[in-house]
Amino acid sequence: MSTESLDGKVYVVTGGTQGIGEGVARAVARAGAAGVVVCGRDEERGRRVAAALGESGCRGVFVRADMAREADCREVVAACDATFARLDGLVNGKLKLRGRIVSTDRKRAFLVEELYKPVD
Repeated sequence: MSTESLDGKVYVVTGGTQGIGEGVARAVARAGAAGVVVCGRDEERGRRVAAALGESGCRGVFVRADMAREADCREVVAACDATFARLDGLVNGKLKLRGRIVSTDRKRAFLVEELYKPVD
């Protein structure tokens, strides 16, 4: 990750409950983000990671989600909007893909982007 400041930004990190995704969530927090929504399927790990982000002064929120499910994508975006009223970036921290990249990752990223419509 570059040394660019993320001061005041809010990010969603998929697969953020362990491994690379967890590392990304922690790096985003250390870079000055105001908030990180950590999502994944392991609630215990997710809550632990979200709580640990506070050590960097970042508010962490965990949302249990399987990003292959559209309803879960909607829940992640709704939680981000309800908590932070904004979304500045999405990081796919999950490297083990289900399905083809075209059918899974692009669709998931597009869905989250389409679902998040900031209120002006």
